[in-house]
Order: sequence, then C-alpha cells, then structure tokens
Amino acid sequence: MNKILVVDDERQVIQHIGSLLQGYGYEFGFIARPELLFKRLEDEPFDLILLDINMPQVDGISLLRQLKQHPHFQTIAVIMMTGETDEKTLAQCFQYGARDFITKPIKELVFHARIKSALDNQVYIKKIEQQQELLNEQLAKIVSQQKEVEDALEIIRKKNIQITSSINYAKRIQQTMLPERELFDQLLPNYFILYRPRDIVSGDIYWIYEQNGLVFLAVVDCTGHGVPGAIMSMIAFEQLLEIVSVNEISEPAQILDRLHANIRAILKQDQTDNRDGMDVALCVIDREHKKMAYSGAHNPLLYVQNGAMQICKADRMAVGGEAHAKHFFSQYQIDLTMPTAFYLFSDGYQDQFGGEKGAKFMFRSFRELLFQIYDFPLAEQARILEQTIEQWMLAGNQKQLDDILILGVKINF
Repeated sequence: MNKILVVDDERQVIQHIGSLLQGYGYEFGFIARPELLFKRLEDEPFDLILLDINMPQVDGISLLRQLKQHPHFQTIAVIMMTGETDEKTLAQCFQYGARDFITKPIKELVFHARIKSALDNQVYIKKIEQQQELLNEQLAKIVSQQKEVEDALEIIRKKNIQITSSINYAKRIQQTMLPERELFDQLLPNYFILYRPRDIVSGDIYWIYEQNGLVFLAVVDCTGHGVPGAIMSMIAFEQLLEIVSVNEISEPAQILDRLHANIRAILKQDQTDNRDGMDVALCVIDREHKKMAYSGAHNPLLYVQNGAMQICKADRMAVGGEAHAKHFFSQYQIDLTMPTAFYLFSDGYQDQFGGEKGAKFMFRSFRELLFQIYDFPLAEQARILEQTIEQWMLAGNQKQLDDILILGVKINF
C-alpha cells in the first residue's frame, strides 16, 4: 500500500486531507512542524509528500529544495499545496523538482486524480529503476568480458589494416594500367573522365590506344566491383591490347566478338559455372576519313550533332558469361565531318539510387542531363555531372552503390 506524508501547519487542512486519504484507502501520516520532516523520513518510508508552500516556521519551497538535494530522499514524489496560484511561485516549485501542485480549498476529485497520478508515476519510476539495476548487472557482465572483446577487436583491426594495405597496393597496380591522361591529351585533347570507384579498386575501366592511324576508345564495366571487378579489369586490359595490337583487329564488332570468345576460354566457362563477364562500349575513330565505328555490349553510345542527340543502342548481350545465340555484335558508323560530342559510360550513374523517393536516377534523366550540358566546356560538364549525382545521393540518404565512369569527348576535325 502506498504511504503518504502530509506536511502542513493548519490542523483543519490536515483533518480534511486525512479523511480524504482514508476514504481512498491510502496509508498516511502527518507533520504539523515542518522542521521535523527529515527526522520523520529517516524513521519511516513514504512514497509521496504533500507539502504546504506557506508555513510560518519554514518556507515550503526551501524545504522542497533541501528535500530534492538530499541523497536518500530526493526520489520521493512531492506535491505542493498552496492557497495561491502565483505563476512565479509555481514555476519555482517545478524548477526544484515538485511533481504537481494542489490549490486550497482542496477539491476532492482533482485532489484524488493528482494523488493517483503522482503515485502511478512513482510506480513507473521504480520499474525503471529495477530495469536500470538489471541493465547494470548486464553491463557488469559485459565489462567482465571486455578484455576478451578488445583482444578480438585488435586482431580484426590488424587484419583490416593488412587487407586494406593489400587493396591499396592493388589500386596502385590498377592505376598504372589505366591510360595516362597525357595520352588522351595527345589523341583526343578535348575530353573529360568522371571516374568514381565505389570501393578502393574498381570494376570500371577506360582504355585508349592508337594503331595505324586509328584511335581505339573503350569504357568497360566488369562483373562486380571492388577486388573481383578489379581482377576482371586486368583481364580486359590485357585482352583488348592483344586483340588490337597483336591480332590487328580494327573493327569494334570483331574486337568484341574476339574478346567474348577469349574471356570464355580464359575463365573456362564451357566447363565451369563461372559466368563473369563485362559490358563494353567501344569506338574506333578514323581521323583521316573523319568517321567513327561503335559496337556495344549492354553499354550504348550517346552523341550530339547539329543540336540533336542520337543513341547507338548496344547489343543485349555481355562479353563473356553465357554463350551468345547471336554470333556477332552489331556495328554503327558515325560521320565526324561535323562537330560531334559523344559519351561512353558504365551503368553506375543511371542506376544510382537517391532523390526524395529513393529511386534510380534512370537512363532517361542521365541522357537529358547530358543533352542540357553537351555544349558546355568539358571540365564544366564533369563538374555538373559529379555535383548532380552527389546531390541525388544526399537527397535520398544513399551511398554510392556501384562504380561510376563517364567518358565525354568533343571532336571538330
């Protein structure tokens, strides 16, 4: 049963409150001399104190303040009683920790409701304290195991450093295989490259090569990202160079056909379940005859001439992986006798989730953005593309999901 202590110097008030509390079934006690409060609390526990604000001997607010500062009694709920409703006084009561207040003359229904509310709140607080004790016990168990956990974390930390160091070294190897920007400056001086690996190393690569007056340009999106994608990218670099420089194949469709066959052979995909491969956009630029040939595996080509954007659709089949029902890749021819801006890219940009609805950026939006900016300086185009995708991810609270690679070129022979 809850116990309530009434502190008031008026006997009539004490008698009235006593009859009410008795009627409610509460156990209670009284103090007419407030200076005896702490002695009474030391002798007998109480769940709630009804404390008069205005008493001749002691200021009730001062007594409340002392009570809430006492280490043993500060958790006891206190309801202040007053014949006045001065807002400043009541504000002080709540500031020092009063649970509620009751005005005199006491109204029975309000009195009962506020008493019950305060006691129910104390029950809730005790439950929280019990839960806190349980949590403290659990915390003690966790702390007792802390050394073992810290040792395990240290092992993980060291292994993480070793793994990260190895991947960073792989990044340096991959970067040495990517074409130098000086080669782009020499062969296609008006260009930009937006290159954002999702992880330290990338499954997206770009490649440029010159042979017999032809410029070979490719964007390759290998299966996966990170380390698996980077391993595939090494194969792509090696095979493209061999097919073009050693086998002297110069038609992009034939290059992709040969690359497909070589990847399947290298990964023994006829004998295993391995289906890794790559999507490729490949161009061969003939500067002498002012024309360009393109072939694509999943990755299309966008180009702009005379203020109109055109699309060369890629074949819906990858390089490597499944055997092709169609034996040859398609090939497009583009006339470069007029100023031309064209773009090769992987699917990381348009497939990135973001925006207020958390949706994909989508190819249509990507194409429209390129058309809006194609006439801008190349460096400005790259800046806008990067800023746009950053804002897209930020708006949707999304992280980068895949490698992103966009290669833009302007040609005006």
